Amino acid sequence: MNQNKFKILIEATPYVLGLLSFSGLLKLYVYYYYWNISITNYLSLSEVLLSFLDDLNIILAFGVIFFTQGMIAAKAVKQKENISPMIRRINEMQQELKKGRKTDKELMEMIIKEASTPGNVLAMQERADIQRKKKNQEKLQARVSLVLSIAFGICFMIWSNLVLLYLFVVFVSNAFYYIFVYFQIHRRFAAIMVVCCLLLSFSTALAYRKIKLVPIEAETKIVKIVTNNDTILTNNDLFFLGKTSEYLFLYDNVHSESKIIKMANVEEIDSRLK
Repeated sequence: MNQNKFKILIEATPYVLGLLSFSGLLKLYVYYYYWNISITNYLSLSEVLLSFLDDLNIILAFGVIFFTQGMIAAKAVKQKENISPMIRRINEMQQELKKGRKTDKELMEMIIKEASTPGNVLAMQERADIQRKKKNQEKLQARVSLVLSIAFGICFMIWSNLVLLYLFVVFVSNAFYYIFVYFQIHRRFAAIMVVCCLLLSFSTALAYRKIKLVPIEAETKIVKIVTNNDTILTNNDLFFLGKTSEYLFLYDNVHSESKIIKMANVEEIDSRLK
């Protein structure tokens, strides 16, 4: 890794950690909101910042897969775009134009000069055909990704499988990306929007998965909570939702109400299979 890339990595670290913390907090908020609990009132600052640690293994696995796929896709796109020296030169000039190193006049002069060469006329036509095909392909990919994201989203809601979650998140992000690109939204802004959509869908899906597991765990596991003046045993009608450093959360499924116990009053927490 060269010095430039290392510097970018160091500068990006706070933003990545911030996004991860936001993702973790969003998951907790959605999860506890379902049980009528406003969890933000019961979290310390350190718990907010480290809220993503519960799903760190999933995040790392998804991150590695996404990064690998992105590298492969970027390499494939680069190979497709650099079909001829003429096309490569125009692409380079356009990049320089965006960065302010070249003017529109210089770009037009270069295109006219290159186009005056008989062999490059076909290259110009080739580039126009590529751009047209690329536009049509992006439109098709947006539609296909949207349909597949809905399909995998429904499947995930039924089975709550991590593979289905991954496929859902992939196609949701793809759909939004191609929609932004098709409507000619700036690619950097589109990338930011895709990341936001990705975090939103990923966090919400993880929260939904956790919600579905609560009644399943209640059928197979008993949590024993010993307080200063009582002993509580969870069952099919009383769910154990989780805890923070200062509070413990239960849900009465019969009366549809949540119960919050201060950890200062808890002497022991134990769990066992039924």
